Amino acid sequence: MRQHPTASEAKLWSWLRGRRFAHFKFRRQYAIGSYIIDFYCDELKLAIEVDGAQHEILGVVEVDDARTETLRGYGIELIRISNRLIATDVSMAAQCIQWAIGRAVKRRSTRI
Repeated sequence: MRQHPTASEAKLWSWLRGRRFAHFKFRRQYAIGSYIIDFYCDELKLAIEVDGAQHEILGVVEVDDARTETLRGYGIELIRISNRLIATDVSMAAQCIQWAIGRAVKRRSTRI
């Protein structure tokens, strides 16, 4: 997977790598339990998944929901961003990630 990212994953990684986006360290293709997460920030306990159209198919949605709940059990918040959004509205995709980071920062500050 790491050798062949989708165009959207490559674009998102170019934003997140090297603390370029909001100064938080993200890792890509990060293993958590039995799952491989597209992008993960341990400091914020925030996972980002880039989803293609196949994630809208009945059956896949249920698997994704179960994965989300499992990650919540680890204290990790997961957001999903569609390939389509990254390809067609970069600004909105960035705003979604910024919103999720802001929420994770608030969540982290209430735990301390």
